[in-house]
Parts: sequence; C-alpha cells; structure tokens
Amino acid sequence: MFDTCGALGREQGGPATRERTFAIRGDILSNNGYARAARAMAAILCERFRVVGVPLHVDPSDCSEPFPGDLVRDGDLGHMAQDAALAVVNHTTPDHFVPFPDCWNVGAFYWETRGIPRRFDWPERIAAMDAIWAPTGFVADFTRDCGYDGPMALVPWPQRFGLPTARRVPAAHLDQHVLLLERMPPAESETASWPTLPLSELLDSPRETFLAIQSLAPRKGLPVMVAEWCRFVAETPEDDSILLIKLAFRHAHGIGPDPRRHLLEILGRYGVAAGQRLRIGILDAHLDDAALDALVARADCLVSASFGEGFGGPIVEAIARDVPVIAPRHTGIADLIPAGYPLQVASDERCVALRDNMEIYPMSATWHLPRPGALAGRLLAFSRMSPEARRSVAAQARAHAEAFCGLDAAREAIFAATDAAPPSAPRAGR
Repeated sequence: MFDTCGALGREQGGPATRERTFAIRGDILSNNGYARAARAMAAILCERFRVVGVPLHVDPSDCSEPFPGDLVRDGDLGHMAQDAALAVVNHTTPDHFVPFPDCWNVGAFYWETRGIPRRFDWPERIAAMDAIWAPTGFVADFTRDCGYDGPMALVPWPQRFGLPTARRVPAAHLDQHVLLLERMPPAESETASWPTLPLSELLDSPRETFLAIQSLAPRKGLPVMVAEWCRFVAETPEDDSILLIKLAFRHAHGIGPDPRRHLLEILGRYGVAAGQRLRIGILDAHLDDAALDALVARADCLVSASFGEGFGGPIVEAIARDVPVIAPRHTGIADLIPAGYPLQVASDERCVALRDNMEIYPMSATWHLPRPGALAGRLLAFSRMSPEARRSVAAQARAHAEAFCGLDAAREAIFAATDAAPPSAPRAGR
C-alpha cells in the first residue's frame, strides 16, 4: 500500500552496491499480501543489491503491479548464478521452494497455524534452504517445529509509518459502490435489487465506520465477525454505526456465479434471520492501492476476527495510519499488537476442521477461535471511548508495531540477514 518501485531506496540517498544479485521468486505482481510484502522487501534490497523478480502463480486478471527490478524466468537463474553471486529468495509457500545449484537459497513464507502440511513435503523443502527469513516469531517457531536447524532471521514485512491521517481524500479514489444491508434480505430476493451507495457518500456521512478487510477464506472468521456484529447491533439499537466489509472472494470454495448470493447463504447458515437488523455494507469491487489507503485512513476502527495470520497486513496498515484496531493477539498478529492492549479480542486455541478450508491445511491444524461475546464486547467498549482514549490506544499500538516492522526496523533486519550470506554460494541444500 505504498510505493515499492524505488522510493524506499531513494530515501537513503547513497549509491547502491552490486556485489550480489537477489532474485525474488513468487507471486510478486498482484495485489495480495504476499505480493505486496515481496515488493516492499525488494525495494529495500535495491538500496544495496541488484534485484530481479521471478513471477509465479500469475493470475492474468491480477498481475499489473510494478516490481522494482527486472523480471526473469526460473530458467534464467542458472545462467545468472554463473556470472554473479546469486541469492534466490523463495517468497512462496514451502511447496514451491526450489533449491538452485550454486546459489544461496532463502525461504521466506507466511503461515497461519501450527499444523504442518506433510503431504506437501514442507519439512523436506524447508530443510533444503540455506536460510529462512521468517516474517514473524510465530512463523519462526513453526519452521523449527518442521525440524529446520539452519540459519534463521526475523525479517518482517516493511511498513511505512508516519503517513498523513487526514480523513478527507479525493472522491476519485472512492468512486466504488457499497452494497448496503440495513437488514437481512429475504432468501428469495434478487441481489440486483439490493440497495447500493457510493463509497465516498457513505464515508462522508456522520455514521461511524468499523472496517473489516478480508476474504471468504474460512480462517478469516467472517461468520464470527457478523454474528458478533449482530450482537453489538442488538445491544446498541439507537446507534447508527456500520460495519463496512471490504470483501475478496479469493481462496473461497464453491462460489457460484453470484458471489453476493453466496454471501447471503453464509449469513443464513450461521443464524442471521430475514429482517434482522444488520447495519452492514459490503464492498466487493477491486480497490487499487490509493483507494485502499484512502479507505483505511477514513475508517474509525479496523476489526478482525481472524483465526490465524502469518503476519496481519490490514491490521498493521491500519495501525500505521493511526486507526485503532479491534483484533485478537495470536499467531503473526502477536508481533503487531502489544500485550495488554485494551481492544484485544480474547481467543482460545483449538484443533478444529474448518468447513470449506483449503486442502493445504492439515486436519490437525489449530486455530484461535474468538471467545463468544469477546468481539462484541470490544466493539461496545470502543463505541464508548472518548476521542482522547481512542488516540491513546492507536498510539500504543503504533509504537509497538513500528518498532517491529517500521521501515528502519525492517531495513536493519533485512541487511542483517543479507550480511549472513556466504561470500560464495554454498551447494544447494546446505
């Protein structure tokens, strides 16, 4: 959600050195978290090294973001290794790790549960890496649980803090329409008839906006989010605040030709009755980085009911903009939110099978389920906070997160990790 095409490198003002080339393999051109994290890492590496990108998992409808370096193919890396000290950063899930001969092979991945997907050979593929760059302490612990005993560095997703927090932004960035569900529509209603409202008009209204940015992936906890929101709505009948869900349908199974109908079925499955008051807005249109920045900056609070995160991109991006967050503190999120945070959502770790979960998650996966009423309680607490208390909470989270993954902290971690590279590449697989 910030410029990764050289701006980070230009901030330092010094000449780049080119003793080593870093090739970053992965989904590097799309708008998802993996790709944005890869571009942010690449922008910092560009300050000292030559950086090239190897695009993988390319979705033709989502591969338009610029990468701060030349693009090459996997087949080019062997030739490059002969001409330079080449480091290959496998910025993918471990089932796509490839150890390239005569290169320094690094694995950098995100994962959300303690379950190890052995059927995808993760322990063996992780063991083939010369080093692991873990984005959070949780991922570092998971890597050790896989049996990896090689070099490990904590390399967080670089985040730009200190961004302007003005709530007024150009309307051109917010021209999408929001599906506005003041009440649960009947199951037989036509989705085309559901009311919509321009996003800019909704955010310009005096309504307080609670923002959730998530997909329909089961671990994101959308049904829990909606159930807890409905509990909050029932407890605040005079309130007019709205839950605005920026929803992506990536990684969701069984989606029919009408995604909104699919969402309605999910809500009904988890007990939301026709006619029940919702105060929910659904935004399922694509947003570019500028629009997403504007949306986050205009929210009063960001809300998450996630069961597990490898990092927690939307959470830290809200924190970086001084927007308070209501979220659990577990897995990767534990590095972003301080202990004792007053808007933390209590959760319990359980070994459960999530309905419609992706095949890569093992049946033994553990997830952190929010305690019943915990999220609704934090929504209510936030709604009663004074503006001064809200600013204090936001500042507390910001100080903690910036010390972990702000640009200065991330830059220090990245270059400490690159300093560990041997002067000449080891044999693949250590």
